Amino acid sequence: MRPRQLTAADYQTLSRVFALLGHYVDSNRGQLQFYHQRPHEDVLKTANVIALGTPRQNPLIHDLNDHLYFQFNTAETRVVANEKLSVEPRYGATLGTAQLLRSPYNDRRGLLVVTGATPDATARAATHLSTPADLSVIGGDALVVDADNVQRHFRFQRQALIDPAATAHHRLTQNRQLGLYLGIAAGVMAVISLALVLLWRKHRGLRHRGGTRYD
Repeated sequence: MRPRQLTAADYQTLSRVFALLGHYVDSNRGQLQFYHQRPHEDVLKTANVIALGTPRQNPLIHDLNDHLYFQFNTAETRVVANEKLSVEPRYGATLGTAQLLRSPYNDRRGLLVVTGATPDATARAATHLSTPADLSVIGGDALVVDADNVQRHFRFQRQALIDPAATAHHRLTQNRQLGLYLGIAAGVMAVISLALVLLWRKHRGLRHRGGTRYD
């Protein structure tokens, strides 16, 4: 969901998010639908959602403020402090954030909110999402960027995967890989043990034959 009226900074935000999506176009066959008004609840319950813009531009972000890791003040002019980051009011007015949440409409869906106190702040946050290389250095599910383009990363959710079925599959895959590694290790140990037994028998046989010859 994008703002109804786009500023130059909003276009930058859109282009950077599109740049990221473009890197995965071969593996992602889903559909992309744009909204500039708040989507119907049925849409929010069935879709993964990307919301862009300030809370004053985007009514969905306005409604989601209580669910955000980094929230806005009542006037929606600045980001406020939380348990992870102390934010002085003037500093909060410069911040842009990107936050990946479980959707409050469906906990099996994801919600990416790229927002800030101003459109320029939002665009700065989007800059750090535009390539897979940018994503690889984000060590959590929330990013904060200030006016000097200094970024900070935070983790709020312990479980990174959205879909419990995907989590189970991920764990099953890990268990299968562990079982394979253990099986390979057991096979190697068995071969080494067999080789040691054969060498011991051969050595014992040579000693036995040598002892008989000297007698």
